[in-house]
Amino acid sequence: MALSLIIFLIYLENYTEFAKTYNISYNIINIWKRGDVWNMKNNYFYAMLSRMKYINRWGLMRNTYNENICEHSLQVAMIAHALGVIGNTYFNKNINSDRLAIMGMYHDSTEIITGDMPTPVKYYSPVIRNAYNDVEKEAKDQLLAGIPEEMQSVYAPLLLDTEEERELWKYVKAADKISA
Repeated sequence: MALSLIIFLIYLENYTEFAKTYNISYNIINIWKRGDVWNMKNNYFYAMLSRMKYINRWGLMRNTYNENICEHSLQVAMIAHALGVIGNTYFNKNINSDRLAIMGMYHDSTEIITGDMPTPVKYYSPVIRNAYNDVEKEAKDQLLAGIPEEMQSVYAPLLLDTEEERELWKYVKAADKISA
């Protein structure tokens, strides 16, 4: 709901009048007015994320129940977080379970652009897998282009696996499989 309100505010033309009417701080509204930072032409990242609820998953196991990538991502985030907590509590690991949860939330966000490809197809052959990796990279670049450059470094490692967080991604992948 809050994200929808923010997107709505971006589209409003008369921010000052809106602020007076609804008693919103003028300083907050000024942030939205700054065309150099927040313009819809180049800042659509959060609007795109809000579309996760419209992208249905190809159900491998529960194909009698429609699930979208927003629902799936929340479930993966919770499972990944739990795996981290279990590892820390019972196996003396030093895993950032909060980071796992964030990674789980964003792990399929490129599918906003690509759609969900069935796992058996995605991994059928190295040629298909490599082609799909290229498509995912392009989708990541398109999503990142939708936020200011100063913020891109925060989201880039969340959209695709990174070498720096390879160990954490193993937990997210396991959570993804458990959720499937």
